Amino acid sequence: MRIKTAIVGMLALGLTVGSGVAMAHGGHGHGKISAGGYEGEWNDGDDGGFSNSSLHGIYVLRFSGYQNATSGATNASAPVNGLAILTPDGNGNLSGTEITNTLINSGSGTGVRCSGTLKGTYNVNLDGSGSATAQFTPGTGSDSACGTTAVANDFNFVIVNEHRFSVASSDNTGSWGGDAEVQGD
Repeated sequence: MRIKTAIVGMLALGLTVGSGVAMAHGGHGHGKISAGGYEGEWNDGDDGGFSNSSLHGIYVLRFSGYQNATSGATNASAPVNGLAILTPDGNGNLSGTEITNTLINSGSGTGVRCSGTLKGTYNVNLDGSGSATAQFTPGTGSDSACGTTAVANDFNFVIVNEHRFSVASSDNTGSWGGDAEVQGD
Protein backbone atom coordinates (compact mmCIF):
# COMPACT_ATOMS: atom_id res chain seq x y z
CA MET A 1 0.00 0.00 0.00
CA ARG A 2 2.87 2.41 0.79
CA ILE A 3 4.33 1.97 -2.71
CA LYS A 4 0.96 2.65 -4.34
CA THR A 5 0.50 5.83 -2.24
CA ALA A 6 4.03 6.99 -3.06
CA ILE A 7 3.51 6.42 -6.81
CA VAL A 8 0.19 8.32 -6.79
CA GLY A 9 1.90 11.16 -4.90
CA MET A 10 4.80 11.34 -7.38
CA LEU A 11 2.39 11.28 -10.34
CA ALA A 12 0.39 14.13 -8.85
CA LEU A 13 3.57 16.11 -8.21
CA GLY A 14 4.84 15.40 -11.73
CA LEU A 15 1.56 16.47 -13.32
CA THR A 16 1.43 19.66 -11.27
CA VAL A 17 5.06 20.65 -11.93
CA GLY A 18 5.05 19.47 -15.55
CA SER A 19 1.91 21.38 -16.48
CA GLY A 20 3.05 24.66 -14.94
CA VAL A 21 0.07 24.71 -12.56
CA ALA A 22 0.66 25.99 -9.04
CA MET A 23 -1.86 25.92 -6.21
CA ALA A 24 -1.56 27.70 -2.88
CA HIS A 25 -3.88 26.56 -0.13
CA GLY A 26 -5.39 29.41 1.87
CA GLY A 27 -7.04 27.25 4.52
CA HIS A 28 -10.76 26.63 5.05
CA GLY A 29 -11.18 25.06 1.61
CA HIS A 30 -10.02 27.92 -0.60
CA GLY A 31 -6.81 29.20 -2.16
CA LYS A 32 -5.14 30.60 -5.30
CA ILE A 33 -4.32 28.82 -8.54
CA SER A 34 -2.08 29.89 -11.42
CA ALA A 35 -1.43 28.21 -14.77
CA GLY A 36 0.56 29.93 -17.48
CA GLY A 37 -0.76 33.49 -17.65
CA TYR A 38 -3.98 32.67 -15.76
CA GLU A 39 -4.42 33.40 -12.06
CA GLY A 40 -7.57 32.77 -10.13
CA GLU A 41 -9.03 31.47 -6.91
CA TRP A 42 -10.67 28.21 -5.98
CA ASN A 43 -13.15 27.36 -3.28
CA ASP A 44 -14.34 23.87 -2.52
CA GLY A 45 -17.62 25.21 -1.12
CA ASP A 46 -17.15 23.60 2.28
CA ASP A 47 -16.56 26.70 4.39
CA GLY A 48 -19.24 29.18 3.24
CA GLY A 49 -17.68 31.96 5.39
CA PHE A 50 -19.10 33.55 8.53
CA SER A 51 -22.64 34.83 9.09
CA ASN A 52 -24.82 36.14 11.92
CA SER A 53 -25.32 32.54 13.03
CA SER A 54 -21.56 32.38 13.78
CA LEU A 55 -22.25 34.44 16.94
CA HIS A 56 -24.68 32.79 19.31
CA GLY A 57 -24.59 31.91 22.98
CA ILE A 58 -23.51 33.75 26.10
CA TYR A 59 -20.23 35.71 26.06
CA VAL A 60 -18.37 37.57 28.81
CA LEU A 61 -16.89 40.85 27.55
CA ARG A 62 -14.05 42.58 29.42
CA PHE A 63 -13.30 46.06 28.14
CA SER A 64 -11.33 49.22 28.96
CA GLY A 65 -10.67 52.59 27.40
CA TYR A 66 -11.48 56.28 27.83
CA GLN A 67 -14.72 58.21 28.02
CA ASN A 68 -14.88 61.79 26.80
CA ALA A 69 -15.78 64.46 29.33
CA THR A 70 -19.42 65.02 30.16
CA SER A 71 -21.05 68.26 31.19
CA GLY A 72 -19.66 69.45 34.53
CA ALA A 73 -16.59 67.19 34.49
CA THR A 74 -13.18 68.79 35.02
CA ASN A 75 -11.13 66.32 32.99
CA ALA A 76 -11.04 66.04 29.19
CA SER A 77 -11.29 62.25 29.29
CA ALA A 78 -11.63 59.61 31.97
CA PRO A 79 -10.51 56.00 32.19
CA VAL A 80 -13.32 53.47 31.89
CA ASN A 81 -13.46 49.70 32.34
CA GLY A 82 -16.19 47.19 32.69
CA LEU A 83 -17.76 43.82 32.17
CA ALA A 84 -20.74 42.75 30.13
CA ILE A 85 -22.69 39.58 29.52
CA LEU A 86 -23.59 39.55 25.81
CA THR A 87 -26.10 37.16 24.28
CA PRO A 88 -26.10 37.24 20.47
CA ASP A 89 -28.97 35.04 19.21
CA GLY A 90 -27.48 33.91 15.90
CA ASN A 91 -30.05 36.00 13.97
CA GLY A 92 -28.51 39.47 14.39
CA ASN A 93 -30.10 40.42 17.73
CA LEU A 94 -28.09 41.16 20.86
CA SER A 95 -29.09 41.46 24.52
CA GLY A 96 -27.25 41.51 27.82
CA THR A 97 -26.18 43.35 30.95
CA GLU A 98 -23.25 45.68 31.60
CA ILE A 99 -21.35 47.15 34.54
CA THR A 100 -19.07 50.09 33.76
CA ASN A 101 -16.71 51.90 36.11
CA THR A 102 -15.39 55.33 35.23
CA LEU A 103 -13.70 58.28 36.89
CA ILE A 104 -16.10 61.07 35.87
CA ASN A 105 -14.31 63.85 37.74
CA SER A 106 -10.64 63.03 38.27
CA GLY A 107 -10.09 66.30 40.15
CA SER A 108 -12.18 65.03 43.06
CA GLY A 109 -11.44 61.36 42.54
CA THR A 110 -15.13 60.63 42.08
CA GLY A 111 -15.74 57.20 40.61
CA VAL A 112 -19.02 56.24 39.03
CA ARG A 113 -20.51 52.78 38.61
CA CYS A 114 -23.15 52.35 35.91
CA SER A 115 -25.04 49.10 35.53
CA GLY A 116 -27.90 48.28 33.24
CA THR A 117 -29.21 46.33 30.28
CA LEU A 118 -28.14 46.11 26.66
CA LYS A 119 -30.30 45.58 23.61
CA GLY A 120 -29.22 45.87 20.00
CA THR A 121 -28.37 44.33 16.66
CA TYR A 122 -25.25 43.01 14.95
CA ASN A 123 -24.12 41.99 11.48
CA VAL A 124 -21.34 39.50 10.68
CA ASN A 125 -19.49 39.73 7.34
CA LEU A 126 -18.25 36.67 5.42
CA ASP A 127 -14.67 37.30 6.61
CA GLY A 128 -15.65 37.26 10.32
CA SER A 129 -15.56 41.02 10.84
CA GLY A 130 -18.73 42.80 11.85
CA SER A 131 -20.47 45.72 13.47
CA ALA A 132 -23.06 46.17 16.19
CA THR A 133 -25.23 48.83 17.77
CA ALA A 134 -26.35 48.41 21.38
CA GLN A 135 -28.52 50.61 23.57
CA PHE A 136 -27.36 50.76 27.20
CA THR A 137 -30.19 51.55 29.62
CA PRO A 138 -29.04 52.40 33.18
CA GLY A 139 -30.72 50.32 35.88
CA THR A 140 -31.34 50.32 39.60
CA GLY A 141 -28.14 50.77 41.58
CA SER A 142 -26.47 52.98 38.98
CA ASP A 143 -24.92 56.26 40.07
CA SER A 144 -27.09 59.29 39.28
CA ALA A 145 -24.30 60.54 36.96
CA CYS A 146 -25.17 57.62 34.64
CA GLY A 147 -28.45 59.31 33.76
CA THR A 148 -31.79 57.64 33.15
CA THR A 149 -32.04 57.51 29.36
CA ALA A 150 -30.67 54.89 27.00
CA VAL A 151 -27.34 55.60 25.30
CA ALA A 152 -26.43 54.07 21.93
CA ASN A 153 -22.97 52.64 21.31
CA ASP A 154 -21.65 51.41 17.99
CA PHE A 155 -18.73 49.00 17.90
CA ASN A 156 -16.82 46.80 15.48
CA PHE A 157 -15.68 43.26 16.11
CA VAL A 158 -13.74 40.37 14.61
CA ILE A 159 -14.50 36.72 15.31
CA VAL A 160 -11.26 35.11 16.52
CA ASN A 161 -12.60 31.57 16.82
CA GLU A 162 -15.81 29.79 17.84
CA HIS A 163 -15.24 30.81 21.48
CA ARG A 164 -13.98 34.39 21.23
CA PHE A 165 -14.37 37.71 19.42
CA SER A 166 -12.52 41.02 19.84
CA VAL A 167 -14.28 44.40 19.94
CA ALA A 168 -13.28 48.04 19.45
CA SER A 169 -15.18 51.33 19.44
CA SER A 170 -14.32 54.96 18.97
CA ASP A 171 -16.87 57.76 18.61
CA ASN A 172 -17.76 61.10 20.18
CA THR A 173 -18.36 59.41 23.56
CA GLY A 174 -14.88 57.86 23.81
CA SER A 175 -12.78 54.86 22.81
CA TRP A 176 -12.70 51.36 24.22
CA GLY A 177 -11.83 47.79 23.30
CA GLY A 178 -11.74 44.30 24.70
CA ASP A 179 -12.34 40.60 24.21
CA ALA A 180 -15.49 38.52 24.59
CA GLU A 181 -15.24 34.81 25.41
CA VAL A 182 -17.93 32.15 25.65
CA GLN A 183 -19.10 31.90 29.24
CA GLY A 184 -18.14 28.61 30.85
CA ASP A 185 -15.16 27.83 28.59
